Amino acid sequence: MGKARMADDVFKWAAQYAGLGWHVVPCYGAEGKTCSCFKGDQCATPGKHPVGKGWDKAASVDEEVLAEWFDGDENRNVGVLLGPKSGIVDIEFDCEEGRKTAEAFGLDTAYTPTYTSKRSTHRLFRFDGRLPDTAVVKIDGLEIRIGGGGNASQSVMPPSAHASGVSYSWVEGMSPADCEVAEIPRDLLVRITNVSAESDDRSAKKPAATAIVHTKVNDGQGRHESLVRFAALKCIKMLDTENAYEQQEVLATLHAINEKQIVPPKSQDEVDAIFNSALLWAKSKVKSGEIANNAAIVSAVEDHVSGRDDGDDNPVSYSASGLEYRNGEWWPGQWKLTVVHSDPVQLTLKVPYFQKVDGRSVKRYAEVPLTAEAYRNSGKVAEAILQATHTVVVDPIPEQWASIWNGIAGKPNRPAVRGLKAKLMEEAGEEAATPENCHFAQVAGWLLDALTMTPKPDDDDEQDTEPDPTGYPTWVKAKDGSWELWFAWSRVWEAIHRGKRQLEEGDKVRCKKMIEAAAGFPIRSSMARGDGGRHRRFLRFTEEHMTALERIAGADFDGLSEKITN
Repeated sequence: MGKARMADDVFKWAAQYAGLGWHVVPCYGAEGKTCSCFKGDQCATPGKHPVGKGWDKAASVDEEVLAEWFDGDENRNVGVLLGPKSGIVDIEFDCEEGRKTAEAFGLDTAYTPTYTSKRSTHRLFRFDGRLPDTAVVKIDGLEIRIGGGGNASQSVMPPSAHASGVSYSWVEGMSPADCEVAEIPRDLLVRITNVSAESDDRSAKKPAATAIVHTKVNDGQGRHESLVRFAALKCIKMLDTENAYEQQEVLATLHAINEKQIVPPKSQDEVDAIFNSALLWAKSKVKSGEIANNAAIVSAVEDHVSGRDDGDDNPVSYSASGLEYRNGEWWPGQWKLTVVHSDPVQLTLKVPYFQKVDGRSVKRYAEVPLTAEAYRNSGKVAEAILQATHTVVVDPIPEQWASIWNGIAGKPNRPAVRGLKAKLMEEAGEEAATPENCHFAQVAGWLLDALTMTPKPDDDDEQDTEPDPTGYPTWVKAKDGSWELWFAWSRVWEAIHRGKRQLEEGDKVRCKKMIEAAAGFPIRSSMARGDGGRHRRFLRFTEEHMTALERIAGADFDGLSEKITN
C-alpha cells in the first residue's frame, strides 16, 4: 500500500474510532524496523509508541484534532486509549499457550471486534468497573490491557503499519462496523480480578470497612474497593446525610485516608467521585428506611461496593460538587472564576461534576460561560451550570441557592453572610482582553492573507474548477451557482507556520469557532481527490464565512465570546 493511501486510511479509521467514542492516540509510524520517531532504527518499539508526553490526557475524539494529527505528511500509526474513557479493553495473545487459554475462556467464540498483526490476535471487550486498577494483567499467555485506575494503556489499531511489514488488519466480518464490543466472559473476569490476590477463593471473607484505617492498601489489592467500602460506611452512619458539616468531615477523612493508606494514592478527583457516589447512595438508603441495624448496614455497604446498588441520581450535594463548608458558610472550594476584562466583561466559572462510566462515578470539569448580568442572578447561574454539566442542579431549593450565591443581609442579632459570587470574585483569575483580542485579530489576519492569495472569480465566470489536489485554496462553483473557497485546513496553516508566525495552543480551533459564530452557521467540509491520488478533506468557505473572517481580522468581536465555549 502506498504512503498516501496508507495515510488516508489511517485518518478514516481514526475518525471511525472516534465516532464510536474510542479516544484516539497518535502513534509514530514504522517503515520496516525504522520508527518515525527521532530514534529511527534504534527505537526498541518501532510504530508502537504514542507521540509526545501526556498522550493519555491528549487522546481525543475531536475530528479537527484528528485531522491535525493524521491528515498531513507525517508517518503516523493510530492507537486507541483503553480503559473507562473509551470503554474497551484489549486481550492479546501471540503464542500457543495464549491461544489455549483464550479457548478455555471462550474468547475464540466471542463475536467481538478482532484484529491481527504479524503473530498476535487482539480481541476487544467492554471495560468493566470490577477490573483491577492497573494498566496490564498477564494470565497464562494472555495479555489483558486494561488501562484502569489512571494507569494508562493503549493499543495500536488497524490499519497501522507493523515493524514486520504486515499491517494490523481486522478479521473479516469482525471489524467495529460488523459487530459490537462484547462483555468479558464471566469466568475470565473473575480470574482477572483475583490474579493479584493471595488466593482465588471467592468465598473469602471481605475485610472490614475500617480495615483501611489500620492497614495500607497497595496497587493490585483493591484500592478502589477499599475506599468505596470505607466511604459508604461513613456516609450511611451519618446522623444527617444533608448536614454540610458531616458531609465535609467525611470527605476530609476520605482524602486523609487516601493520602496515608493508599499506595499510590488515588487522585483527588477520583476520591471526590467515590464520595459523591457514596453520599447519594446513603441518602437513598436513609430515605427508603432500609437501614434498621448494623447487620443491614454491613449488607448494604457490600451491595454498594459490588455495584449492585448505586442509589438514586439525586441532585449533587454542595460538598460533593466541590464547594467547601466551614464556619457556617459556603466557600468556593474547587470552583474557580476567570474574568476577562473585555467590553462587555466575560466570565468563566469552572465547576466540577460527575458522570457514571461503567458503573463508577468519574469527576469532570465544566467551563460555564457567564455574562456580567447572568453572574449577578442566582437563577441564571444555576441554569448555566445545568446546561454546561447536564447533571448538576444547584437550586433544588431556589431560595436556599439564592442565599448561598447572593449572601444574606445582616440583622441586629445576626451578622451578614457574604455570598459565593463575592467570594469567587475575590479569588478570581484575570485575563487581559486587549492582548487576547489583538492576538486573535492577528491570527485571523494571517488566515485571511493565506486565503485571499487566490482571487475570487466574477459571479458570471463559467470556468469549471476543481479543488487544488495539494490542498491550497481554490474557488469552486457550487451547485447553486455560488462560489466556495475549498482548501485543506492543515495545508493553509502549514503555510502560516512557514511564515514564522507564532501560534498558541488552541488558536486554530478557536479561530474556526469564531468564524462559525460570526457567520451564524457551520463550515461544511467534503472529501475530494488530493495529491498522490488519495482523498483528503476540504473545508468549504462561503462568502459569508469570508466576510466573518474579515470582521474578526478587524478586531470586531462584539457578541462573539458569548457564543463560544473554549
